Amino acid sequence: MSKSRITQETGAVRIFDAEAMRRALRRIAHEIIERNRDLATLILAGIPVRGVELARRIGTDIEAIEKVGVATGVID
Repeated sequence: MSKSRITQETGAVRIFDAEAMRRALRRIAHEIIERNRDLATLILAGIPVRGVELARRIGTDIEAIEKVGVATGVID
């Protein structure tokens, strides 16, 4: 994992870079696959705003790994 950095402008600490985030989401996708053998009935629903994108990205990873479409949606 890359080292944390403090940005000069905001003082924010970067915990994940893009590659670390990709790996984390891929690992979450694998965990979901391991715990849900009937992926055809799986629905990933995200909470607006960022949760929807996370659900979509994890769904895309599951589809790439298992070649099974996963429904995604929004909890509103």
